[in-house]
Amino acid sequence: MMCFYPTASILEGLRRLTWFLAFVYAPLAILCAVATYHAGLVESYLWLRLNGGGMAYKVQREIADNLIWLNQDVEVYKDKHGKFPDRLVAGDLPLFRERGNSPQFDAQGRPLDPWGRPYIYAVENEKFDIRTLGRDGIVGGRGLDADLSVERRYAPEPSLKEFLDHRAEMADRSETTLMTWVCAALSVAVFALALWSRLSLPDRQPMTRWLLKVVATSLLVGILGGPVLFVLMMVVVLVTAFFSIFLAMAWLMITYWFGFEVPPMSFH
Repeated sequence: MMCFYPTASILEGLRRLTWFLAFVYAPLAILCAVATYHAGLVESYLWLRLNGGGMAYKVQREIADNLIWLNQDVEVYKDKHGKFPDRLVAGDLPLFRERGNSPQFDAQGRPLDPWGRPYIYAVENEKFDIRTLGRDGIVGGRGLDADLSVERRYAPEPSLKEFLDHRAEMADRSETTLMTWVCAALSVAVFALALWSRLSLPDRQPMTRWLLKVVATSLLVGILGGPVLFVLMMVVVLVTAFFSIFLAMAWLMITYWFGFEVPPMSFH
């Protein structure tokens, strides 16, 4: 009989584990992971704001590039003909046609913005302006409705609500994905360690109190994962910057000491 006791204990443990995961543990772990994932979104928004922004919508980044090419086409036309074009037409926009992001034209050859409206072009006092009124086609607005022009190619940084509501429409930033999944993973890791300890250690607390502690710890560790990762990323950035400066200074000292020719600097 004793030789079958360990096998019976293992089967009983697996039975208890399956029930626990299915009806109590798994839903709580998923809820905590979802909560910390969204906390990571908020933390990634703060990281992007503190680290120089860069939360532009994908379509607005395409418009910004297109405005550059349209601007250069107009300048080339002026250099060639001595005046600005009366209107924008496909035949006078070779750079936009060749290098623009998905260049589109209407039946009259006018370049179109991503919402299918012609770019607004105006010349006044020997200056020209090219702009789009955004998704809504109305002057003013925020987010995707913001007006963009040659002089102002980027919209104001989105608010937290805009970031959370329209993040899928924004340009991809690896920091957001990294921070959100780290927060969610740490939350789930707490549940995994807590379950292992409960099944392994003989001294067990009452189920209700134990679950409350696990949930609270899971949320706390998951939420703190974002700031910790934020600090680590800043440390990596600073260490990389100082190391690059150190290498540059060392190279300059070596070239000066041994009389090597210093290569010309480029800012491109």
